[in-house]
Amino acid sequence: MQKHTLTFCLILIVPPLWAASPTIPLTVAPPLETQQPVQQFVMSDPTPPSVTVVTDNNSDNDNTAPTDTNVPTPPTLLPASITQPTTSAIAIGLYAPKEEVAANPFADGLDITHFMECKQTSQNLCGNAKDPSEFATCLKRNQTPICNQFVAFATRVGMSSKDDVDLIKHYQPLDLLHLVRFGANYPGVYYTIGMNGDIVDLIFGPQMAGLDIRKDPHYAEIATRYPRVALFSIVDKLPKVFTLPEHPGIEVILRFQLLNGCHTCEQAGYAYVAYDFSKVGALQSVTIQSMEPVL
Repeated sequence: MQKHTLTFCLILIVPPLWAASPTIPLTVAPPLETQQPVQQFVMSDPTPPSVTVVTDNNSDNDNTAPTDTNVPTPPTLLPASITQPTTSAIAIGLYAPKEEVAANPFADGLDITHFMECKQTSQNLCGNAKDPSEFATCLKRNQTPICNQFVAFATRVGMSSKDDVDLIKHYQPLDLLHLVRFGANYPGVYYTIGMNGDIVDLIFGPQMAGLDIRKDPHYAEIATRYPRVALFSIVDKLPKVFTLPEHPGIEVILRFQLLNGCHTCEQAGYAYVAYDFSKVGALQSVTIQSMEPVL
């Protein structure tokens, strides 16, 4: 009798928390009365425009006619860099505290080449790990200085030996990664790694709890056709990244699916969620910029 009781308890505690079905509604908070309306923006152009060069318009020798400062400046699409960052964040004063530098392996930006090499090597060495905890233990046991970034990321996000990173894009001041969870029933998870060391889960992070689709102007139209409409954790399009005219950071925009109550229910539309980051890659705010119904 005792043997059967022990076996039953072990079965209950084996599944890890991250193995739960992730395709769940993300809108759980009531309307935020202090949330300000944001400019609607719909990603429809699949071809990125060229990079906009910003020049100093405050020169003493500037004889050009004054411009209307009340005209809003649109966001500028920011393409990913194809090379590694060449200027240390520490050198330019974006990450100053010396006592924290040693604890932040991402202060100089992500070393993409070594990150991917370490991922492959680590998966070869620790491929028999049964779960993320065992994988993390194996990584730390075999860790070398050149693999500090990969080990820090894999440990922080609960990566397993069979998970895969299939996309990395570098932007100043952060890197955007896409992690595919082995055996998951959803496309994957997007993470950002800032020069300040922050790793942000853009899909399941706590910042998503503050989103309320009912505040969007198109909610009533969509809810009329799909009364159980909710924002689900499915991103079906590559993110777009923009520079922001109002502050020196960047904005990442993801397109989430709106479904009618469950992850196998009808698709009701799309929600474009904007993540604003500071000049050191710290997440500042998350807002729903716009929603659109399915045609």
